[in-house]
Amino acid sequence: MPFKLFPPNRRGTYHGEERRPLMSANPELFIVHFNKAACQEYFQTAKYVQIMYDEEKGIIGIKPMEIRGPDTYKLKFQSSRLGPNSATLKLSAFCHQYNLTLSGQYELHWNNIEKLIEIHLDREEE
Repeated sequence: MPFKLFPPNRRGTYHGEERRPLMSANPELFIVHFNKAACQEYFQTAKYVQIMYDEEKGIIGIKPMEIRGPDTYKLKFQSSRLGPNSATLKLSAFCHQYNLTLSGQYELHWNNIEKLIEIHLDREEE
């Protein structure tokens, strides 16, 4: 069987599928990773975030912030000349505080009322 070339796709889609903002998590390191689509959609000017948690509903809230404050966390960006490719955030203290284990991928949802990103922990992506 001959090899079939799998070329890189640089058009904002993932080989026919629209790129969705996703967050993936590494449970051993308590690090969350935001993909390029998430960076482009939510972190254009924000370099910091506030972290919130609704224990009753199991929803993490991440509020993008442009200015550093006493309650903000700094995002670490991996960039190219075209802008941020991804961002990471270490959440070890947060996960320990609420006894959370984050693993896999989670779809991100924008909350217009609160002006923050919601991560529904009961809706892990396959």
